[in-house]
Amino acid sequence: MSILTQPGGLQRLGRKILNALLPGSCLLCGADSQGNLLCPPCADDLPALSTTCCPICADQTTHGERCGACLREAPHFERTIALYRYDFPADRIIHALKYGHQLAVAAWGARMLAEQIGTEPYDWVIPLPLHPERLRERGFNQSAEIAREFGNWAKIPV
Repeated sequence: MSILTQPGGLQRLGRKILNALLPGSCLLCGADSQGNLLCPPCADDLPALSTTCCPICADQTTHGERCGACLREAPHFERTIALYRYDFPADRIIHALKYGHQLAVAAWGARMLAEQIGTEPYDWVIPLPLHPERLRERGFNQSAEIAREFGNWAKIPV
């Protein structure tokens, strides 16, 4: 199916052309972003993650306690750090990285993550592996791209 016949395809095509021609334009709305990934209004619209979430998996909870799933069976990791809820427009940004090959999103996300974590000590960053079929489809592992960029920002080996 052509991008022109897909729902919203013409809008996506226009945004891709605009981003290619005007790299200083907002990924979401196309407005002047002063060299940033997002313009200030779109950045302000990112859905903040609630402080009442599970400290292990970042799932929404009533008072910030561990969720039922993490209490029943503890995951093999200590905690999850998430920048935003996976809602509009944050979901569009992730979609642009995964399917639109907008690798600038990886650098932006890594920088935002490094700023949020601050000086917390970490030994290394490990990207999640991508299924070989997905890797062939996309041509890159978005997790590895973010991890590499984050490692550069935080001076941590990947």
